[in-house]
Amino acid sequence: MGPRLEPFVLAWPGWGATLRRVSQHPLAELDWIDIVGPRDTAKERMATRTRADDAAVDARLASSGDGSLRVMVRGQPHLVTAAPPDTSAALVATLGQSRVLDPAADADECLRAELPHPHVFFKQIPEEARKATLTVLARPGGAAEARLALACDDMATAVRVAAELREEAGQVNGMVVKMLTHDLLGGLSVEIEGSEAKLRLPASREQLEALATLAAGMLPPEAAPAR
Repeated sequence: MGPRLEPFVLAWPGWGATLRRVSQHPLAELDWIDIVGPRDTAKERMATRTRADDAAVDARLASSGDGSLRVMVRGQPHLVTAAPPDTSAALVATLGQSRVLDPAADADECLRAELPHPHVFFKQIPEEARKATLTVLARPGGAAEARLALACDDMATAVRVAAELREEAGQVNGMVVKMLTHDLLGGLSVEIEGSEAKLRLPASREQLEALATLAAGMLPPEAAPAR
């Protein structure tokens, strides 16, 4: 599925141009990508571990900008970081005094995203959900499994959030959606664990292929490289 997913990584909202500057083939050339992207842009940063030769990466970074004001920092071998100008000096100092370790994660984990106040970004998620943690795991045969944990104030609130999401999924999953996605939402399960509503959505390779085909039409056109 890598070739199908790569355009979506390169279209990462707010970070696509920065990633393209490091690599046009991130799934093949980068071991991991870590992004902190709060609404306060002064606090954002990116770090990625590269597989390519450092000299080749340095040449890419010197050849063009990414159309933003971010400063690209190469403080350690096979590591590229990016930050706004106001915080780049502190980042350089930190890199000079420490060593970045690779994230400790499940070998099957391909995405982990943490989002405070998810309703601000996704209106389908009830406002009572204080934090969302999304994990996507690779499964054999090109399949995958998405898990979404929504932290609430208490169990009663988590029960209400789960009920609203079940209803939302049922309304969305009409005949046309079932046909186009191979009934992807039909596999959704929701459970309550303490004050968390936990959603699990398995997806076969066929369902992922169908979803990628649909989503490809929503990708923004690729901008010309900044110089």
